Amino acid sequence: MSTPHTKLFWLNLLVIILGSIFLSWYYFVDGKIINKPLEYINGVDPLNLQLEKDIYRVGETPEALTAFCKTRPSSGTVEWTLIDGQRVLYGEHERRSIPVGCYPESGEYVRTEIEKIPVYIENTCDAYFVGVGKVTISGDRTVEYKYKTEKFCIEGADLLKIVE
Repeated sequence: MSTPHTKLFWLNLLVIILGSIFLSWYYFVDGKIINKPLEYINGVDPLNLQLEKDIYRVGETPEALTAFCKTRPSSGTVEWTLIDGQRVLYGEHERRSIPVGCYPESGEYVRTEIEKIPVYIENTCDAYFVGVGKVTISGDRTVEYKYKTEKFCIEGADLLKIVE
């Protein structure tokens, strides 16, 4: 025989279980495991991004070749670090948002500027960029993406010419 208190107990338990399942899906699964805001296409590997050139001079801004589909409304930032035997940290870019769709709209890749190579960097062929992208989706939730470019060479500048 069930009493009103027993029915209320089971109803509360059911609400707690269903609420826990929903919140787990909302914060840990949606956008991170399924329904991701970005899907990379055309063989693009975000942990091995190809660069436009193999050799850059100080002061130049390398461009990565990317191709992706934005699958849901979101905005994002990327923070890059240049690794060349030491670390050069760059600040976070302001939030940008592009319409849902696939990029490039024509062609194979989109050229995406990374960061300018500082003038004090010495010659090296062991340089690469690493980055952390943070995409904000509905509910003010953040999905992180890790990036790394292929290695490239940097030709240092003659500091005497820069001073003149």
